Amino acid sequence: MVESVKTVDLNLTLNPFYQRASQAESLEVLSTFHLSRRKWFLFLGTNVIRWVEKLELKKERLSRLEAAFNSKKDAGNEENLKMIDDLQSKLKVANAELISEKEKVLAAENKKLEYQIIHLVRSLKVAKLKLEQVTAQEQLESLKLQVDIHHR
Repeated sequence: MVESVKTVDLNLTLNPFYQRASQAESLEVLSTFHLSRRKWFLFLGTNVIRWVEKLELKKERLSRLEAAFNSKKDAGNEENLKMIDDLQSKLKVANAELISEKEKVLAAENKKLEYQIIHLVRSLKVAKLKLEQVTAQEQLESLKLQVDIHHR
């Protein structure tokens, strides 16, 4: 249950980035950035999957240890319970560190994408202005030709 909730949470977390990337890729100007962005998402996804796998292995190990400790109902039971509590607290700390690292990676990627989008929008505005100037120049030349034809 916990794994499915974390997977859904991870998908919800990454969904805005995938949507932004999809929107940006629809612009022809972004085609040069497409490959590097895809590689970054693959790298990010691979690392997240690796972190989740490590977490699952730690949970499995903890479950085995708990089962082993529960099977031994002897005088050392209190010591075993203390060790379980210690392991659980270490697991919570590791989970918190993992979440923090994920947030840092996502924040860094978000900053990179924002920077790229700002520059792409700026480039599009410059290209649009140049296109308008060329169109205006062509219209002016067309009008000059029409005036020359009427004066002859």
